[in-house]
Amino acid sequence: MTDDLKNLEERIAQHKSGHKRRDEAAEEHQRRQMSAGMQAGTEFMTYVAAGGIVGFLADRFLDTLPLFLIVMIFAGFGYGIFRAAKTLK
Repeated sequence: MTDDLKNLEERIAQHKSGHKRRDEAAEEHQRRQMSAGMQAGTEFMTYVAAGGIVGFLADRFLDTLPLFLIVMIFAGFGYGIFRAAKTLK
């Protein structure tokens, strides 16, 4: 009976360690996904803001209507989506 009990305790310990490794792997996967999401969001916002700044400066330098501001914000938006999709791929 004691051999069966020891065998059972060993099997329980192995099972628990297997769960622990799977939980750690799942947490690591979740961290990587969250990191990629944060990176994609940051890149997107950066490209839109950079487009806005470049457009604003071009309008200021050329003394035009906010034409370049609008165009560059849309260009930054498009490139931001492109980069975010590439990052999350």
